[in-house]
Amino acid sequence: MAEKEQIDKRRNRRAFFTFDDNIDVTVVNMDNGKEPFPATLLSISVGGVSITTGRNRLNRVKAGDHLIIKDIRTPNPLGPIDQVETQILYILDDDHSVRIAMGCEFQNIPDATKDKIDDFVDERLKEMGLAY
Repeated sequence: MAEKEQIDKRRNRRAFFTFDDNIDVTVVNMDNGKEPFPATLLSISVGGVSITTGRNRLNRVKAGDHLIIKDIRTPNPLGPIDQVETQILYILDDDHSVRIAMGCEFQNIPDATKDKIDDFVDERLKEMGLAY
């Protein structure tokens, strides 16, 4: 399947980050009350984020949990986002990896923040030559 067709099948366009981008966040699980833990932002869209964290934190999260993701320091023009409420849609857990990844959907996000994220995704995709 062509790359453009794969992008078109997604509900929301997204901007991806690498570990070199170093966008660390703090995660608070509202459903289990355990201590906050660090994670790394992998992607962002108007619908949500994907994050990764150490596999040892798998006991702190499960699909359906509500998370507060704080201290998001994305590059300009998006810039910092203080915190967002999300719900975990899925967890990718490869038995051979030391990390897990989570896909999280935004909950109760202000329209102004959505607009800012949408503009950022547009800009990021243009920079990569993937704008459409």
